[in-house]
Amino acid sequence: METEEQINGSAGDGAQTDQAKANAAVTFTAEQQAHIDKLVGERLTRAQEKWKADLEAKGQTDAKAAEARRLKDEQRWQELATSQEAKAAEAEQKLAAAAEQLERANAVVEGLVEARKRDLPDAILKALDGRDIYDQLQLATAFAEAMPAQAGGPAQRTAATKPTPPAQGPKGLTDEERRKAAARTF
Repeated sequence: METEEQINGSAGDGAQTDQAKANAAVTFTAEQQAHIDKLVGERLTRAQEKWKADLEAKGQTDAKAAEARRLKDEQRWQELATSQEAKAAEAEQKLAAAAEQLERANAVVEGLVEARKRDLPDAILKALDGRDIYDQLQLATAFAEAMPAQAGGPAQRTAATKPTPPAQGPKGLTDEERRKAAARTF
């Protein structure tokens, strides 16, 4: 049987020989070196081809993702454009309705202006010429109110104070009313 020292010693010698073998330069024959170069070259070529294929696949995937993003963004723009077109159509409808109401209001105002102009003198009518219908209505109304009241005219004014009552005889009683008042005193 071997002692511990012999076992340890022989193990230490084995470790030294492995290290010595690793440190020793490995030499190959020219034929072996050519075969190794060929194997390494083939492996390197396969690795490069795989790398290129992976790079192309990644490029295609990125291009497809970019195209998908572009289409998605374009779809958002189309949706936005569609909603804006709907809003524009609604605004045009509201504008058309407002224009129709304005035309009707202008017709009513023109009728009022013509009614107010009937009672105005020629000098005032000349002053109204060339103005828009709203100014004409405002000025015609102001002129009509400022003019003295004409019999049966629309600009008649009511008095601000009560008119003076007609003169009444003594204490304003009639003969009959005086008799009745005298009869009660008896």
